[in-house]
Amino acid sequence: MTSVGVAGAKGRTWEAALSGLWSVPAQPQSCCYRHVWSVTPRATSEGRCRVTPRVLVTYGTTDGGTRHIAEVVAGQLRHDGLTVDVAPALEINDVESYDAVVLGGAVFDSHWHDDARRFARRHAVALQHRPVWLFSAVGSGEPQPAGPVRGALQTMVRLHARAHETFSTDVPSMRAWADTIAHSLPATAPH
Repeated sequence: MTSVGVAGAKGRTWEAALSGLWSVPAQPQSCCYRHVWSVTPRATSEGRCRVTPRVLVTYGTTDGGTRHIAEVVAGQLRHDGLTVDVAPALEINDVESYDAVVLGGAVFDSHWHDDARRFARRHAVALQHRPVWLFSAVGSGEPQPAGPVRGALQTMVRLHARAHETFSTDVPSMRAWADTIAHSLPATAPH
């Protein structure tokens, strides 16, 4: 296999940056390197380059229940081989380095958490250019709404979100939902 230098950040080539950990096949259509330093490159048996999507799981929470759901979802995404960051919505300043975003918000008195709504408004332009999934968290004693509450529904429409799910304490359903997210993301770059 012949290595080809693909220009990376600050003029460095992939070979220099990765110290020969792998090589890119010399083909007219090599892999797409949209996020130069945030991908996990792997060679497949066909010699094609595989790029692992980087996913942000972020949330707005008051008492920690939504954080727990975010961590379960992130854990399943990692189990499925994705690169995942988890953080409260208030701590995220930029989403450009992510290939997909999962945004969750606690539901209190039929309102989606303000931090989740603000995050969606603050990053709306960037989020419209990547896949987004939403979830809502309701307390174990709270009635589960029939669909997304108003703030989550408005965010779904604004961001063209792929799906929304409401969770309480059912960990297997959280993992199953995260599994569908992981399987809907392309493992191989489009170029």
